[in-house]
Amino acid sequence: MLKQGIMLLFILLFFVPSVYPQDEQPKPRDKIKVTVTLDSFKLLEDQDDGADGNAEIVLGWVAGQDGVGSNHGTEVKDDLNWDVSPEWKIGKKIWEGEDCWPMKKVVVVFTVVESDQTTELDTIANILGIVAGIAQYIPKIGKEIKVVSVVADALAKVAKLINGDDDLGANTDSAIAPGTYKTITKGEDGSAEITWTVKTEVISKCPSPQPPTPPPSPQVPVKEFGKAVRDILEKVPHSKMESGTSDLTLEEFESLKREAPQQTMKIMDYVCSGLLAINSGLPEVDRAIEPIVRAREAASARRFEEAIQTYEKALLTLVELPPPTTPYELTYEILTWHVNQWFEISPYQRTDPHNIELITNYVTITLNGVDTNYIFGRNVEYATYGLTMSTNTIRDFHAMGDDFTPHLIALAALEYSRVLIEDAKERGIHTDKHVHELEEAEELFNRGKYEGVPLLISGIAKELLPKNYPEFKELSTFSLYMVRAIHAETERPLKGQLVTLRWPDFEYTVKVDETGSATVIGPAGKFTYSIPIQLNLIGLPIIDFIPQLKDIALFARGVGSAPEGGVTMLDISVSTLFIPQEIAIPVTENAINIFLFLFVLLPIGWRLARRLIRK
Repeated sequence: MLKQGIMLLFILLFFVPSVYPQDEQPKPRDKIKVTVTLDSFKLLEDQDDGADGNAEIVLGWVAGQDGVGSNHGTEVKDDLNWDVSPEWKIGKKIWEGEDCWPMKKVVVVFTVVESDQTTELDTIANILGIVAGIAQYIPKIGKEIKVVSVVADALAKVAKLINGDDDLGANTDSAIAPGTYKTITKGEDGSAEITWTVKTEVISKCPSPQPPTPPPSPQVPVKEFGKAVRDILEKVPHSKMESGTSDLTLEEFESLKREAPQQTMKIMDYVCSGLLAINSGLPEVDRAIEPIVRAREAASARRFEEAIQTYEKALLTLVELPPPTTPYELTYEILTWHVNQWFEISPYQRTDPHNIELITNYVTITLNGVDTNYIFGRNVEYATYGLTMSTNTIRDFHAMGDDFTPHLIALAALEYSRVLIEDAKERGIHTDKHVHELEEAEELFNRGKYEGVPLLISGIAKELLPKNYPEFKELSTFSLYMVRAIHAETERPLKGQLVTLRWPDFEYTVKVDETGSATVIGPAGKFTYSIPIQLNLIGLPIIDFIPQLKDIALFARGVGSAPEGGVTMLDISVSTLFIPQEIAIPVTENAINIFLFLFVLLPIGWRLARRLIRK
């Protein structure tokens, strides 16, 4: 019995830790490092071809975390031999990021082709890598729709048409906890299994929750995409079919080469469609439709350089439509903070009309509750208008003989309605009727009747939105105030000056930047403005202790009226007459200190000095 007890103790001490690590599990607010490793790739069918009997695999990937960031790249193996082993050990780290526990969702995307060419693996790898980089800006909407997967799968099929390559499919997968995962890709010519692992490591403690920081200005590789497409147009006509390929004749290969330019243009078109679908609820999305139409016309007429440039314009338009970030609270102060953060990273000048248009749209869609889960928003009027516009967009693309873009837009509308119904169930709202309407919309979708889907979803939105989100029922009015503080005599900016805007029930003070500019989001209607004198006593701000002075101690003041949803350009000038601003303003702000020095400290010092001299 003693021997058995010792053996049991031995097992507990030495074997159990190998299954349950001694490392303490992360706790809420622990700062963790999240690592994603691409472990291996495995063919599920024999893809050996050509004289060398090897499969030439090109694997494009995207890996990242929701709200943290992403990475993309391409792996190439030109000697995977089914007869030796169908598995390719990779062991490459494809994502590493820092997060706060609980871990944000990890998302991966894979696209796979088997090349039937001997010299163009680099070309295929280049285009797939760039496409993967753009694909990361086509987020998975909600829980079920996989726009990235749809687009990536279409791209794999285009690669097959261009190069005669074998399509091994594409897929999107995700993980919400550490572990090892397997993703299956299935294409027209075969399938593959990709193994990847998520690991976490506690590195420190996260600070207290802070307002979310806007991400940097979109760095979508649009120009690189255009360059990669141009590279294919140059190289593919010179491609040579791999010797020994049995499922493609030389005549068929040459025919594909003749069709290659138009098919290459479809790659750009598919990516535009993916971005268009997720932005279909935004009011300015129609600005991207016109360049897409012109690009298609140019490609059809074999004006390929014109087509590429026009597709680039459409892509740049689409990536600018979403807001820089979605604030957790909808207050004028927080919106102002976000907008000024955006101006700091924006590639445009603050007063550039295009920049002003972007910011106005951002505030509009934010106040209407738009984000990646609610692409048509949470206000009834806004959502129904967006869904109606989506119906018109579907009709426009159908008229062009395009079923792919309508398919994605209808898919996005379906997922939007699923989110509304799930939210209603969580709030205890009866949804049987709406579930039935959703099933009708899904039936239309399955029959390819995409045009009717947004109309049915609109009915669901009209009934559920006011119940689900009463905070978005009545929208706050707003105006965009572009403030500029200048010196009247020289028109130079008043760097770092405070400007106060006041409305009947709201007040906001903002500090202008190095250019004397600031942007404020505030109510529409009548307002007053002022530049307070920042009086101080030995560095202490006097107004903080005597707030009554803020209406008296002023460099400038005035009144105005701002239009609802519009822009108010507010130039405020401060005159110092013949005294330079570098002297006048600091002297005024330190008037109390100067008075104390001249009439209190200096006389006291003078008296003390005289006494010392007499002694």
